[in-house]
Amino acid sequence: MIVITLTFIFASMVSIVSVTNIYLNETQKAKESVYGSFTDIIYKEHTNGDFDLNERYGRFYISKLQNNGQSVTYIGVLNDKAKILSKLKIKNISLQENEVIVTRSFAKENELNKQDKLVIKGYSLVVKDIIDDYGMLWVKGEEEVRKGYHEPNVLVSPNVFSELKSSIVFSVTLEKFNGQPSEQWLDLEGNHYHNVFIDKQNTTAIYYFPSFFEKLLSIIFSFIVFTLIKVYQSSARKKYHVYDLMGMNTKYIGMTCVIETIYMVCLAMVLGLTFSFVFSSCLLSLVFKKVFFVPVDYLIIYIGKYMILMSIMCLFSFLFLPIFTKKERRVKRQSHQFFFIKGTKRYMVFAGMFSILLVFLVSLMTTYFQAVNKGVLSSDAYGKMTDHFDYEFSIKKQNNIVNKTYYHQEWHEASQHSDWILQYYRDTGELEKLAKNIKSSFPNAQEDIYQELSSVYLVNKDNVFNQPYIERLYVDKVLENNPFFTSLLDENRKILRISLITYPDDTIKELSSFFNKEVDVDSVLSGEEALVVAPAYEYFEERIKDGNIVNRFSKPIDATHSNATLDTKISKESILETVFLSSSSSVYGRLSTQEAKDIFKVHKVPITVAGVVYRQIGWFTLEEMSAPYRLIVSHAFMEKHHLPQYMTRLRVRIPDKEYEHVNSQIRNFMSGYKDIDFIDQFEKLKIFKEYSILQQSFNILIVIMFVTLITLILNSFIQSFFIHHQQRYSIYVLLGLSDKKLVMICFLPMCLSILLSSIITFGLVLFLTAGPVVWWTVKMILEFVWNVGIPYLIIIVILWIITWIQTKRFMKQVHTYYSE
Repeated sequence: MIVITLTFIFASMVSIVSVTNIYLNETQKAKESVYGSFTDIIYKEHTNGDFDLNERYGRFYISKLQNNGQSVTYIGVLNDKAKILSKLKIKNISLQENEVIVTRSFAKENELNKQDKLVIKGYSLVVKDIIDDYGMLWVKGEEEVRKGYHEPNVLVSPNVFSELKSSIVFSVTLEKFNGQPSEQWLDLEGNHYHNVFIDKQNTTAIYYFPSFFEKLLSIIFSFIVFTLIKVYQSSARKKYHVYDLMGMNTKYIGMTCVIETIYMVCLAMVLGLTFSFVFSSCLLSLVFKKVFFVPVDYLIIYIGKYMILMSIMCLFSFLFLPIFTKKERRVKRQSHQFFFIKGTKRYMVFAGMFSILLVFLVSLMTTYFQAVNKGVLSSDAYGKMTDHFDYEFSIKKQNNIVNKTYYHQEWHEASQHSDWILQYYRDTGELEKLAKNIKSSFPNAQEDIYQELSSVYLVNKDNVFNQPYIERLYVDKVLENNPFFTSLLDENRKILRISLITYPDDTIKELSSFFNKEVDVDSVLSGEEALVVAPAYEYFEERIKDGNIVNRFSKPIDATHSNATLDTKISKESILETVFLSSSSSVYGRLSTQEAKDIFKVHKVPITVAGVVYRQIGWFTLEEMSAPYRLIVSHAFMEKHHLPQYMTRLRVRIPDKEYEHVNSQIRNFMSGYKDIDFIDQFEKLKIFKEYSILQQSFNILIVIMFVTLITLILNSFIQSFFIHHQQRYSIYVLLGLSDKKLVMICFLPMCLSILLSSIITFGLVLFLTAGPVVWWTVKMILEFVWNVGIPYLIIIVILWIITWIQTKRFMKQVHTYYSE
């Protein structure tokens, strides 16, 4: 039983640590195949005719060609290190003068196969190989995007490249650093970028065991192994006593115990190694959906640590061998003198101590997994839209250029009489085209379309601004007597910029649950009314001695709080007077009044309020949170009021598809859209779903390990308890003590110790994982009560069962012995 338990403990600990790290390393490899394995990249326009392809850095040289007036060809040449850092699946990049390697998309576009001929600027070249597309998601800056830098889709030999290149050639230099880039790298000319996409701290760092957590696991593992070995040595004492009575020398008895213990530990290691390899391989095969065997080098690294710890605990246990039977009474008497806790209290302390140890292990693992899940599936940002999507696409917001204004889809010189800075973002049709492409490739894809309007203004009708909510929190955002807007709107009235977002109908139904039950959702879906988000805040201000306010600030607060500042003017059935600005394209930069009148169309729209909520809900960006009011409307609202309809954000869910296949197609789509931002949530959720399988398996291992250990240890303590008090309880039984009373005599002290240890464990786990008391919340405390309370409840149940069984056995032995 001890060997089986040691085997299971050893294999479980090794599997949990090794599988996690192996999985993350494999995940990192998959990410590098998409984003490259380089940590840093330099883009530089190449002006001289020399090409340096030495192996110090990975390097591409690329030139853009217009082929036959149709497709664009990017020819390139690279060295071996660039091939490695780019994760290109090419056996040999050495090409003959008449050979080329093309990407799969280029081959498809030009209907090419291997050994086909490709003619470029009069050169007839043979397709040697076709490789997967790469580099479309490599990190780039705005300059590279604007100039159309692209990875080569046709690889040629250096001599052919020199002959075919156009006047514009740029180089891409790659390097992989374990830490900070070298000074020599930083001195290289060009635009430097860090490959944040493969940075573990930004992607999969959340799945790594914290260093303190691994150390705690090692310490707990060591204590458990030492305890199990001591349990075995104590249980074997009677056997060694028989050897002593048979005349065996004490020295040989000690050697026998040492050899048996070493044999038991070695057998547990071998069996644990085998079980760990089989279990880990099966688990990773299930996660990766292919046959996967744990690499031996990985296994040696992670197993070696726990083999060393087990060996040290085995050697350490020999210092306390209780096998010298001729001196057993003297040793026992001395041990009682050295150990100041005697009798029943000793077993109480031991039971409590090991309960703390085991529950601490279980609760730490549970708490860690919960933290991982929360970090992936939810947001700490209060009321933010959930991230349950695979891909998100949104209009890329451009940075302003000094003395430039963007409108009518191009940059213009800013007017010398510019009066106001505006930012208005509108899709030029790219998002709509992308949505159609995705839908045609993935018919089962679920698409959620959003339209976020920031150039919406609330007019001060019925003195809606005359209230503390506006006067305290947003007084500096109220526009009054502003020449620009007075001229643009042809009237002088107070206005306040607000936010409006159109949501899919299903999302509106979900968000309506935060409003009063009297809200008519159907009127919102039909476009008749709108929902209003007006978050409540607690307002603070700092004044100097003369009473002037020097600082204002606020923080979100529940609307029912006595210190809450909330809107008191807008309510259900209120009619808001709003002004919408619309244009045929995005607009950002400084405008004159005349330019604004030429560019924008003004829409005056009365909006009926369906309901008001005084907390943040349904937001995407921090910019939306800063608005005093956010209106939630349906797409039917835009149609009803004849407002322009277009996408600003597209969320896509693609069910039951392989990530590699989906990601490859999505990247191909995105290569043609330069004005769209792209979030790959698919990868994030894929990693989470795979890691969830590991979590469930780990949890099963932990539960089995916990129940096995606590049963073994408590059973050993109860047995020792009866042996220690054998004479006393034998007399009680013979005098008529019932089994129920004897069970309670044994159970209550142990139970009391376990209950006290639960309080200690609760405080210890909560402090280590949640910080000081002032940081605790009611929800946090309830979670920790659950994580610690359930394991202790299991311990008490197991303690009761073991006590009942051992009591019955003890009473049977007493009656049998004295009846004979």
